[in-house]
Amino acid sequence: HVEARARNLKCRKESKSSGHLLSIESDGPNFRTTQVQVDQIIGKLQQAELPVQLSFNPGTYVCNYLYYRFLGYLQEQRERTRMPYLFVHIPAFPVDARGTKANCQGMSFPKMIVLIQKLLIEYIATAYGSDAF
Repeated sequence: HVEARARNLKCRKESKSSGHLLSIESDGPNFRTTQVQVDQIIGKLQQAELPVQLSFNPGTYVCNYLYYRFLGYLQEQRERTRMPYLFVHIPAFPVDARGTKANCQGMSFPKMIVLIQKLLIEYIATAYGSDAF
């Protein structure tokens, strides 16, 4: 999943299983959105028949927290940096290191490498233009 935004929500550590949510920043916006043109990246990867999806929900724990805070940092540093930032959830391997089959749908390592390579190429081309190559 290519994450388009992060939410100002986090699970309380002691109540992660109960779903009790708090704000990451009490005075922060409800959402922070990446400046990367995710629709273009998704479209190119789907044209190449790669299994990629646009997501607006990076969860409510570590991934969302990091994404929300980093997007906030980039907004604060806007004068100094034009660095686009994108968060991508990479699927699990279908088997673990011991060869035990995972209880979730995963992706083979070779297919994952192809996906990551193409994702990086499209990210760079979208964020910095084709002159970046």
